[in-house]
Amino acid sequence: MSISAVSSNPHTYAPLQRDTASPAPTADCSEGIKVSDLVQVYPEALQRAPQAVIDRINEAFKQMFTYPLGPPDNAPENTYATVKVNGQVVATLYNSGCSEMTNAAGAAMDGLEDPPGLEGPALAQWRAEQYAAKLGGTVEKASTAINQQTWNARPPREYFFDEAAMNDFLAANRTAAEQRHTAYVQSMKTDLPQPGTELTA
Repeated sequence: MSISAVSSNPHTYAPLQRDTASPAPTADCSEGIKVSDLVQVYPEALQRAPQAVIDRINEAFKQMFTYPLGPPDNAPENTYATVKVNGQVVATLYNSGCSEMTNAAGAAMDGLEDPPGLEGPALAQWRAEQYAAKLGGTVEKASTAINQQTWNARPPREYFFDEAAMNDFLAANRTAAEQRHTAYVQSMKTDLPQPGTELTA
């Protein structure tokens, strides 16, 4: 195909016109494709990734399989208070300050932002009061609620890294990748014209 430029404007081009004088030759794949004829276009693509990238990937995998020890923040024994509307619990607050609520209650809290610096029971108390005021409900403090001093004095949370689970995950992904590669190579062998195959237009 050829493109002819319009002389009056170097930035304007005439429509594409097919060059029929020298049609492209029809490829002959009857003998297959020789590996020796293949050219590696981007050899740098096979270079090892920078160590910093490898370290970040390894750290991300470790975080995926690192879990806190002990009960979660929203375990029943960590309940700080509940908010009730017409006798029904619509929100539950926990000693850590996190909360759970119904979809309707959550929609009513849209746009509510926590004050900076609040955490633990202080945050739970503030949230409970805000929820009750917006929903027209009442706050009922749980027997498992703790005060801010106790929260601040709690020991640091410990974590467990499940290396065995991570290795199993990586091995399964490696096996799946090898299977996909094998299937791809096999499909390339079967899809390419084989010697003696008659090509049709």
